[in-house]
Amino acid sequence: RHNVAIMMEDITQRVTLEEQLRHSERLAMIGQFSAGVTHEINNPLSIIKGNVQYLREQIRRGIDFNAKSSLKELKDTLEAVEHETTRCANIIGELLHFAKRTDAKQRSRISINHLVMYVLRLIKGQLSLKKIKVVCELADRIIVVHGNRELLQQVVMNLIFNAEQSMGKRGGVITIKTLQDRSRVYLVVKDNGCGIPKEIRRFIFNPFF
Repeated sequence: RHNVAIMMEDITQRVTLEEQLRHSERLAMIGQFSAGVTHEINNPLSIIKGNVQYLREQIRRGIDFNAKSSLKELKDTLEAVEHETTRCANIIGELLHFAKRTDAKQRSRISINHLVMYVLRLIKGQLSLKKIKVVCELADRIIVVHGNRELLQQVVMNLIFNAEQSMGKRGGVITIKTLQDRSRVYLVVKDNGCGIPKEIRRFIFNPFF
């Protein structure tokens, strides 16, 4: 006769809390680079406003838009407005995409280089305001991995934000490198900030440290 003991644990609540934590961290990141995003949106908005004011002034002067030269000028001005409006929409769309809840188990084929460039598009405004230069040394060949896109984006953004926070008011340089060696893929984020003291390095993977 055999005695069998079966122990079961309901981890539904834990999984839900972990999901909520990941979402909260993503929203916290959005708060961090909101200043940079505001700067990014203000630029195209200024161009749109300037072009609209120019057209209004031309209409007030009674310009003949049927004339060939004036018609071309009108078309060019409207195209500039349309381009900058699309640019604003893209910035907001990328933010909303980054902020949305995602399934941590969802995996897909990801180009590491494209992922790095996507993250940099989101936060380049903030880095520019902090006088931080980004140097990209991305592999010439397309490196593809299988994983969760949103979580990998969050990892890259965390590394860049940590690098940014280690620099003073004078700014600095962040170097991002991708390479592949046989079956391994490397993503390297390097900065010239103050570094991590040896005595606390063993704690860096603790939550909220």
